Amino acid sequence: ILLLGDSHAAQWFPALEAVATAHHWRLVVIAKKHCPAADVPQQQERYTHECAGWRNKALARIDEVKPTVAVIGEYWFAGPSWSTYRVGLERVLRRVKGASGRVVLMGDVPRHTFEVPTCVAGHPKSLTRCLVDRAVAINPKRASVDAVAAQHAGVDRVLPDDWLCGASSCPAVIGNVLMYRDDNHLSPAGSALLAPYIEAMLLVYIPQPANGSSP
Repeated sequence: ILLLGDSHAAQWFPALEAVATAHHWRLVVIAKKHCPAADVPQQQERYTHECAGWRNKALARIDEVKPTVAVIGEYWFAGPSWSTYRVGLERVLRRVKGASGRVVLMGDVPRHTFEVPTCVAGHPKSLTRCLVDRAVAINPKRASVDAVAAQHAGVDRVLPDDWLCGASSCPAVIGNVLMYRDDNHLSPAGSALLAPYIEAMLLVYIPQPANGSSP
Protein backbone atom coordinates (compact mmCIF):
# COMPACT_ATOMS: atom_id res chain seq x y z
CA ILE A 1 0.00 0.00 0.00
CA LEU A 2 1.38 3.41 -0.90
CA LEU A 3 0.23 6.76 0.51
CA LEU A 4 1.06 9.89 -1.50
CA GLY A 5 0.41 13.59 -0.94
CA ASP A 6 0.73 16.45 1.51
CA SER A 7 -0.26 16.61 5.18
CA HIS A 8 -3.83 15.77 4.19
CA ALA A 9 -2.52 12.46 2.90
CA ALA A 10 -0.30 11.95 5.95
CA GLN A 11 -3.31 12.36 8.25
CA TRP A 12 -4.48 8.92 7.07
CA PHE A 13 -1.28 7.24 8.28
CA PRO A 14 -2.65 6.02 11.65
CA ALA A 15 -5.61 4.35 9.93
CA LEU A 16 -3.51 2.83 7.16
CA GLU A 17 -0.82 1.69 9.57
CA ALA A 18 -3.38 -0.15 11.70
CA VAL A 19 -4.85 -1.91 8.68
CA ALA A 20 -1.48 -2.73 7.12
CA THR A 21 -0.21 -4.16 10.40
CA ALA A 22 -3.31 -6.30 10.88
CA HIS A 23 -3.00 -7.78 7.39
CA HIS A 24 0.79 -7.93 7.20
CA TRP A 25 0.93 -5.53 4.28
CA ARG A 26 3.85 -3.26 3.55
CA LEU A 27 2.98 0.43 3.84
CA VAL A 28 5.08 3.06 2.04
CA VAL A 29 4.43 6.73 2.82
CA ILE A 30 5.59 9.53 0.51
CA ALA A 31 4.33 12.80 1.92
CA LYS A 32 5.57 16.37 2.22
CA LYS A 33 3.90 19.29 3.98
CA HIS A 34 2.51 21.92 1.58
CA CYS A 35 3.07 19.66 -1.43
CA PRO A 36 -0.07 18.23 -3.06
CA ALA A 37 0.19 15.21 -5.31
CA ALA A 38 -1.35 17.30 -8.09
CA ASP A 39 1.21 18.97 -10.33
CA VAL A 40 0.09 22.55 -9.69
CA PRO A 41 1.80 25.82 -8.74
CA GLN A 42 1.67 26.83 -5.09
CA GLN A 43 0.79 30.24 -3.70
CA GLN A 44 4.35 30.62 -2.45
CA GLU A 45 6.97 30.31 -5.19
CA ARG A 46 9.47 28.45 -3.03
CA TYR A 47 6.93 25.71 -2.44
CA THR A 48 6.26 25.44 -6.16
CA HIS A 49 9.97 24.71 -6.71
CA GLU A 50 10.36 22.43 -3.68
CA CYS A 51 7.20 20.49 -4.46
CA ALA A 52 8.12 19.96 -8.10
CA GLY A 53 11.39 18.34 -7.08
CA TRP A 54 9.74 16.26 -4.38
CA ARG A 55 6.95 15.17 -6.74
CA ASN A 56 9.38 14.01 -9.41
CA LYS A 57 11.29 11.92 -6.86
CA ALA A 58 8.02 10.58 -5.45
CA LEU A 59 6.81 9.43 -8.86
CA ALA A 60 10.15 7.77 -9.57
CA ARG A 61 9.88 5.95 -6.23
CA ILE A 62 6.37 4.79 -7.08
CA ASP A 63 7.72 3.36 -10.34
CA GLU A 64 10.13 1.31 -8.22
CA VAL A 65 7.64 0.21 -5.57
CA LYS A 66 4.81 -0.70 -7.99
CA PRO A 67 2.20 -0.71 -5.20
CA THR A 68 -0.84 -2.92 -5.24
CA VAL A 69 -2.90 0.09 -4.17
CA ALA A 70 -1.86 3.75 -4.19
CA VAL A 71 -3.89 6.09 -1.97
CA ILE A 72 -3.64 9.80 -2.81
CA GLY A 73 -4.80 12.68 -0.65
CA GLU A 74 -4.31 16.44 -0.54
CA TYR A 75 -5.58 19.70 0.91
CA TRP A 76 -8.27 21.92 -0.56
CA PHE A 77 -6.81 23.51 -3.65
CA ALA A 78 -5.72 27.16 -3.42
CA GLY A 79 -4.02 28.14 -6.65
CA PRO A 80 -4.43 29.79 -10.05
CA SER A 81 -7.62 28.11 -11.28
CA TRP A 82 -9.71 25.00 -10.94
CA SER A 83 -8.91 23.97 -14.50
CA THR A 84 -5.18 24.16 -13.73
CA TYR A 85 -5.74 22.00 -10.67
CA ARG A 86 -7.78 19.43 -12.59
CA VAL A 87 -5.20 19.09 -15.37
CA GLY A 88 -2.34 18.83 -12.87
CA LEU A 89 -4.20 16.25 -10.82
CA GLU A 90 -5.11 14.16 -13.86
CA ARG A 91 -1.50 14.16 -15.00
CA VAL A 92 -0.30 12.70 -11.70
CA LEU A 93 -3.18 10.25 -11.37
CA ARG A 94 -2.39 8.80 -14.78
CA ARG A 95 1.29 8.53 -13.93
CA VAL A 96 0.60 6.76 -10.64
CA LYS A 97 -1.93 4.49 -12.31
CA GLY A 98 0.74 3.35 -14.76
CA ALA A 99 2.82 1.97 -11.89
CA SER A 100 0.08 0.74 -9.54
CA GLY A 101 -2.49 -2.01 -9.44
CA ARG A 102 -5.22 0.39 -8.34
CA VAL A 103 -5.35 4.07 -7.45
CA VAL A 104 -7.70 5.66 -4.93
CA LEU A 105 -8.14 9.43 -4.74
CA MET A 106 -9.31 10.30 -1.23
CA GLY A 107 -11.69 13.21 -0.99
CA ASP A 108 -10.54 15.78 1.55
CA VAL A 109 -11.95 15.73 5.06
CA PRO A 110 -14.65 18.25 5.98
CA ARG A 111 -13.17 21.53 7.13
CA HIS A 112 -14.22 23.36 10.27
CA THR A 113 -14.32 27.13 10.61
CA PHE A 114 -12.54 27.15 13.98
CA GLU A 115 -9.79 25.35 15.85
CA VAL A 116 -11.56 22.19 16.93
CA PRO A 117 -9.48 21.34 20.04
CA THR A 118 -9.91 24.90 21.33
CA CYS A 119 -13.67 24.74 20.87
CA VAL A 120 -13.96 21.37 22.59
CA ALA A 121 -11.77 22.51 25.48
CA GLY A 122 -13.95 25.59 25.89
CA HIS A 123 -17.28 23.74 25.70
CA PRO A 124 -16.73 20.24 27.12
CA LYS A 125 -20.37 19.94 28.24
CA SER A 126 -21.96 21.53 25.16
CA LEU A 127 -20.22 19.98 22.17
CA THR A 128 -23.07 21.00 19.89
CA ARG A 129 -21.41 24.41 19.90
CA CYS A 130 -18.52 22.77 18.04
CA LEU A 131 -20.61 21.46 15.16
CA VAL A 132 -20.12 22.85 11.66
CA ASP A 133 -22.77 22.80 8.96
CA ARG A 134 -22.09 20.10 6.41
CA ALA A 135 -22.73 22.57 3.58
CA VAL A 136 -19.97 24.79 4.96
CA ALA A 137 -17.50 22.01 5.78
CA ILE A 138 -17.52 20.35 2.36
CA ASN A 139 -16.33 22.24 -0.72
CA PRO A 140 -18.65 21.17 -3.58
CA LYS A 141 -16.43 22.68 -6.28
CA ARG A 142 -13.40 20.75 -5.11
CA ALA A 143 -15.46 17.58 -4.96
CA SER A 144 -16.79 18.01 -8.49
CA VAL A 145 -13.35 18.78 -9.95
CA ASP A 146 -11.85 15.76 -8.17
CA ALA A 147 -14.64 13.61 -9.58
CA VAL A 148 -13.92 14.75 -13.15
CA ALA A 149 -10.17 14.25 -12.74
CA ALA A 150 -10.63 10.75 -11.31
CA GLN A 151 -13.04 9.81 -14.11
CA HIS A 152 -10.72 11.12 -16.84
CA ALA A 153 -7.73 9.33 -15.33
CA GLY A 154 -9.65 6.10 -14.79
CA VAL A 155 -9.06 5.87 -11.04
CA ASP A 156 -11.37 5.41 -8.06
CA ARG A 157 -12.46 8.12 -5.65
CA VAL A 158 -13.54 7.67 -2.03
CA LEU A 159 -15.32 10.38 -0.03
CA PRO A 160 -14.92 10.42 3.76
CA ASP A 161 -17.80 12.90 4.16
CA ASP A 162 -20.28 10.41 5.61
CA TRP A 163 -17.61 8.96 7.90
CA LEU A 164 -17.26 12.35 9.55
CA CYS A 165 -20.62 14.08 9.10
CA GLY A 166 -24.29 13.49 9.64
CA ALA A 167 -26.99 14.61 7.25
CA SER A 168 -26.67 18.28 8.14
CA SER A 169 -23.62 18.81 10.37
CA CYS A 170 -20.13 17.54 11.18
CA PRO A 171 -19.15 16.94 14.82
CA ALA A 172 -15.85 17.67 16.51
CA VAL A 173 -16.06 14.52 18.64
CA ILE A 174 -17.28 11.06 17.66
CA GLY A 175 -17.81 8.75 20.60
CA ASN A 176 -15.11 9.95 22.96
CA VAL A 177 -12.60 10.74 20.24
CA LEU A 178 -11.51 14.25 19.28
CA MET A 179 -11.57 13.95 15.49
CA TYR A 180 -9.45 16.97 14.48
CA ARG A 181 -6.13 18.41 15.64
CA ASP A 182 -6.88 21.86 14.18
CA ASP A 183 -9.56 23.08 11.78
CA ASN A 184 -8.71 20.82 8.84
CA HIS A 185 -6.52 17.84 9.84
CA LEU A 186 -7.68 14.62 11.46
CA SER A 187 -6.14 13.93 14.83
CA PRO A 188 -4.11 10.71 15.08
CA ALA A 189 -6.86 9.20 17.24
CA GLY A 190 -9.52 10.37 14.81
CA SER A 191 -7.69 8.80 11.90
CA ALA A 192 -7.24 5.53 13.79
CA LEU A 193 -10.96 5.48 14.59
CA LEU A 194 -11.67 5.40 10.86
CA ALA A 195 -9.43 2.38 10.26
CA PRO A 196 -12.42 0.02 9.69
CA TYR A 197 -13.59 2.21 6.80
CA ILE A 198 -10.10 2.25 5.31
CA GLU A 199 -9.87 -1.51 5.74
CA ALA A 200 -13.18 -2.06 3.95
CA MET A 201 -11.97 0.20 1.13
CA LEU A 202 -8.68 -1.65 0.70
CA LEU A 203 -10.20 -5.12 0.90
CA VAL A 204 -12.11 -4.32 -2.27
CA TYR A 205 -8.73 -4.27 -4.01
CA ILE A 206 -6.88 -6.86 -1.92
CA PRO A 207 -9.29 -9.74 -1.28
CA GLN A 208 -8.35 -12.24 1.38
CA PRO A 209 -7.70 -15.96 0.71
CA ALA A 210 -10.69 -18.26 0.82
CA ASN A 211 -9.71 -19.60 4.28
CA GLY A 212 -9.83 -16.06 5.68
CA SER A 213 -6.17 -15.93 6.66
CA SER A 214 -3.98 -12.98 5.80
CA PRO A 215 -1.61 -13.36 2.83
